[in-house]
Amino acid sequence: MKLIDQLKQAFHAEPFQPFALHLDDGRKIEVWHREWMCISPSCRRIAVHQPNDSFDVIDLWQVRQIEANRALSGTTAVLIEPDLVQAFPDSESVNRALRLLLDAARESVTGARRRRVPNSGPKRRRAGRAKAAM
Repeated sequence: MKLIDQLKQAFHAEPFQPFALHLDDGRKIEVWHREWMCISPSCRRIAVHQPNDSFDVIDLWQVRQIEANRALSGTTAVLIEPDLVQAFPDSESVNRALRLLLDAARESVTGARRRRVPNSGPKRRRAGRAKAAM
């Protein structure tokens, strides 16, 4: 299979899986999202945008290998707003913050359950109504 055919297959895969382009100069260019890559009409050049807003323009002849990024399969990619990127520069910091938030939410729910008073029988209002009916 020709390299351009492999590239198109990776690009159009459903569901999309991140992949990497290994270049002849030793660089490895990650393709994180289908929307972040553009193939020129002549299929000679590829533009790949990165999460930090930089981009690479690559001549197809520079690509030596296309590698499926199996380490990321089964993960979900999300876009982080620019004002949050400084606080959460990588997936590790995002995951740590989300786990802390999830733990706090779980503790809040279980703490609220502990504070509830168990039902101790019929409510007084019912008993008062019963007396009034007599």
